[in-house]
Amino acid sequence: MRALDEWLKSGIAIWMAAWAALHLYFGGFGFPEPIEMRSLHLLVFTPPLFFALSRVPETLAAKPPKPV
Repeated sequence: MRALDEWLKSGIAIWMAAWAALHLYFGGFGFPEPIEMRSLHLLVFTPPLFFALSRVPETLAAKPPKPV
């Protein structure tokens, strides 16, 4: 995982907290259909993964693979 800038880290935390609050709403008032819920999860929770895991440190990228 790479180190994130403070503003990006805060933005992702707010994003995830807002969607967690929506899950609490769904828990109280009913969930959408399962296919809609699956697509919502992919739409909402996959982009933060790409922010956090998108880059490999240059030290790892510069090393050639070891022969087997």
